[in-house]
Parts: sequence; C-alpha cells; structure tokens
Amino acid sequence: MVRILLALLACCSLAGCWMSGERIFQDGDWAHLDLNGDYTSYGANGDVEGRVVLRTRANGLIESTSTDLDDGKVEHSVLGLVPIEGGSGSYFLTVDRMDDTAEGDLYFITHLTEGGALELYWPDCGGTPPMDGLEIAHDGIVDDVCNFSSRAALMRAGLEAERFLSAQHIVAVSPLGRIAPADEDDLEAE
Repeated sequence: MVRILLALLACCSLAGCWMSGERIFQDGDWAHLDLNGDYTSYGANGDVEGRVVLRTRANGLIESTSTDLDDGKVEHSVLGLVPIEGGSGSYFLTVDRMDDTAEGDLYFITHLTEGGALELYWPDCGGTPPMDGLEIAHDGIVDDVCNFSSRAALMRAGLEAERFLSAQHIVAVSPLGRIAPADEDDLEAE
C-alpha cells in the first residue's frame, strides 16, 4: 500500500493530480469500514508485490503496514476514506494522512469491491470539469493540477470519477494498484 502511495506522490510531480491547500476532511468524515486483516498487494500489472496489514483506528483512519516481497522493506501509512456523496457507497475519496502536520492533502479514488479488495485510481485533472471550488493550474511543465477549496467541489468531482470508473469502456481502465484480502493459503506460504 505504501509503495502505491509513493507511486501516487511521484505521479503528482509528473502528471495532473487532485489536491487542496488546506485540509478539507477531518475526524467524523472518515468511513468506518471493517477492513482489519491481512491483504496481498498487487501492482498495476497484476503481479504480487507484497503483504499488507490493515487496522482501522477508532476515528476511522486506516493504518497500513506493508512488506515488500522483493526486498522485505516494511513501510507504514495512514489513510482516510471518505464516502462519495450521492455515490454507490463502494467508491471513496482517499486521503493520505501519514503526516499530521501537513496543511493540505492529495486525493485519489478507491473502489471497495464486493470481494473486499481495494483498487486505487489516480484522478486525471485534465478530465475534471470546471466548477466552483476548483482552481485548475496550467503550467506547461506538468499536466494540469486541480486545487480544490471546497468539500462540495471534491464530492462533485469524486462522483464524476465514480460514474466514469463504474461504466463499461471499450478499453480496460485499470487501477494503479490493488490490495485484496489474503486467503489462508497465501499466509501459510510465507
């Protein structure tokens, strides 16, 4: 999971992203999901990358401890999942909350599948429609950057993303990464 977050942060410097200059979501906004347990982490190509243990805090934030299968490196992260208003309940705006001192946030989309897997998607600022509460920066060096200043704008953009991701497409729309509940065979093989 941390590897996926690091890839998302790296992508932010190369491509358009969703962000805010101040924290829009706080305690009370997080979805309280029963995600506690062991997971297997898969990269964008579907290869197994590592093992992840999730634990939900009382406030709804999710602590993640991931172990890379290649080098054994252990990393930690803290995420908040916010239900998308007007959505199906299976897509979430996701916020990295590892740094308690950060003033703003970086956002991506997570889909919770029926089987309990979490699929992470990188939003494309270039495809985000203009709206109140959103400033789109065009700088010519990187793709557009969407800077949100309101919860309403984030929710509207999140709902548009959910509609896009849940629709059928002529080409595959694949997540940046995925974690799925580990089965007993996976755990015994370690």
